[in-house]
Amino acid sequence: MKQKISIIGSGTYGEVIYELVTQLDYEVLGFYDDNKSKHGNYINSVPVLGNIDFNKIDVQNNNFVVAIGDNEIRSHISKIIVEKGGFLPNLIHPSVIISKSAILGQGCVLHANSFIWTNVNIGDFTIISVNANIAHHTTIKTGCFISTGANIGANITIESKSFIGIGAIVMTGVKLIGKSSVIGAGAVIIKDVPDYAVVVGNPGKVIKTVNHHNLTP
Repeated sequence: MKQKISIIGSGTYGEVIYELVTQLDYEVLGFYDDNKSKHGNYINSVPVLGNIDFNKIDVQNNNFVVAIGDNEIRSHISKIIVEKGGFLPNLIHPSVIISKSAILGQGCVLHANSFIWTNVNIGDFTIISVNANIAHHTTIKTGCFISTGANIGANITIESKSFIGIGAIVMTGVKLIGKSSVIGAGAVIIKDVPDYAVVVGNPGKVIKTVNHHNLTP
């Protein structure tokens, strides 16, 4: 019998997640979204059931995936689900290559053709997008988003809720990407990045600081 799952978020990324979970043979019960204009609509014949209201959603012992790209919001909602006794299964596309020594938290999403090398540690609620490569002994902490085609070198720590843009490169020799930092598309990072920094270019340069909104620690 198929496992059942509900998707939090019915935007375009919700459609991406729908495709992934159906490939993994889950039955999607429905979407939840705070955009009331979507309520009662259908996505791939699956209904948008209502708001993301955990006083009304039956969470305990049920599977969920949070299809929201914003790291802060995704982490916040995911923690509520866990606290209320729900499950966030790891969703790993069949084409992913992942070392037997790699460690995953809960609620991780690994998209097609990503490569997770020896002794990589990926924290809860992190998304690894299509064709991303994570080299050996690197740690990615809670609630990060590694975009399509990003290449992360070896022995690097990426702190919580950081965003690595499309095609960015973090070179081996870098030790730390600070929490809630944003690495722009195509950036080449050759030195450590401080917390809340926005970094662009080749070589990467800090251009501003993120206006962060901490919903979770």
